[in-house]
Amino acid sequence: MQNKSLAFAAAAFLLPACASNAKNPISSEVITTYDAGVISVSLADGKKIPDRYDEAARTYLNTSASASEKASFDEFSQDLQPSAPSDDDYTGEAFLTWLIKRQLEGRMDVALQGDTETTLDVELKSTTWPNTATMMLVGEMIGTNFEFSLTDENDEAIVESVGEISPLVQRSAGAGGGLLGLALRSGGSQHLTDMERVADATVLLVMDIMTASELPKAALKTYAFKGTKASELSAE
Repeated sequence: MQNKSLAFAAAAFLLPACASNAKNPISSEVITTYDAGVISVSLADGKKIPDRYDEAARTYLNTSASASEKASFDEFSQDLQPSAPSDDDYTGEAFLTWLIKRQLEGRMDVALQGDTETTLDVELKSTTWPNTATMMLVGEMIGTNFEFSLTDENDEAIVESVGEISPLVQRSAGAGGGLLGLALRSGGSQHLTDMERVADATVLLVMDIMTASELPKAALKTYAFKGTKASELSAE
């Protein structure tokens, strides 16, 4: 799979705000105290992903996925229930949440070096996807709002979101919209790329909040550490 580089996404997220960055008051303690444990990723009840993403994910899994990817996805989706009970095909939902979970598992396993086991829950509260109408009128609209919590072995929140968080999703070459934008987005893999971009942005923001040494000041207002908002912990 040709995933977009998280390093590139990190630059896209941090560089525009570098002048207003502040020290992240929790990252050092989180990294040294806690260990990666159980991770769950879900889509909020009733928040169905458009059918075109089901088809794109199914095509990739059936024609291009490696054996290890296919096995990992099958294990993840085996007992998964759709967010919308009437949704007969929710391959896109499963694929998106699997992408996020797989990346978080890999990154948390490397980043967290402590001994206290944790549970990370990420819930996508909503998703926005490009379509013909919005592309023609305003250009590419893509993104997600999510909430998350990292809890300890006593189910006490260590780090948790304050309200819904909106990561910056990297836009495509056809982001400007109109007929040119539609043409640039017409490739068969575009819907798969959309899901990868939303997954990358979500993972990047969750990991930055927990482990980045610095964050844009606005991001400090989006999470709390052991019940205290990060912006109140930071003196800078």
